[in-house]
Amino acid sequence: GISLFQDRTKDDDKSFKRFSRDEEVLNAEYQNNIVKYEDDPSKIPDPRNLFYYGQTCMCLMKHEKAYKLYKFRTEQEGFVEEKYHSLFRCGELANALNHGWEESMNWYIKAYDYSSSIFDSPRAEPLFRLAQYYRDKCWDLSFMYLRRCCELVYPENAVLFVDRRVYDYSRWNLMGIVAFYAKQNDIGKNACIQAILAEDKEEDKKNLKTY
Repeated sequence: GISLFQDRTKDDDKSFKRFSRDEEVLNAEYQNNIVKYEDDPSKIPDPRNLFYYGQTCMCLMKHEKAYKLYKFRTEQEGFVEEKYHSLFRCGELANALNHGWEESMNWYIKAYDYSSSIFDSPRAEPLFRLAQYYRDKCWDLSFMYLRRCCELVYPENAVLFVDRRVYDYSRWNLMGIVAFYAKQNDIGKNACIQAILAEDKEEDKKNLKTY
């Protein structure tokens, strides 16, 4: 037999160098455009450049810079999916930067609301983040967000960055836990079954037995 081994450390180094090079190019374009924008606010920097510059900074763990760029991108038009992801990532970065839950929550709600206007089905990821936060804090509130999350279908018309695992497994796994404490046994039992069908994990089988 043949064994394949991938050295992820080397791959990570290559990715870091590539992102660093991308940052240099995107920053040069951004700095050139931002000078024009500061002189004349009607000359808005290219929204696509803003988005991918923010993405690059996020990959480089430059969270403050990424947050600033994504926030600027949410104020522009252009490709609607870039705007959705900017709203969503502002929620993630606000949380990572310890800006307070209220700020992060507001970004997630804005992302969900905006997604309902541009996709065939609203995006589940913002609701999943809200449900995750309220797990152990307020089971009923977590259940409320999660129930709607579990009703949503995969956004087939999306072309950028869909977290498929949230749709296939993660939301069902979480609902299998949350529904028990929210005293929604039938929903919790069904969620455990859906999770097992998706990934067949022992955790979900144990959760199912609790029902």
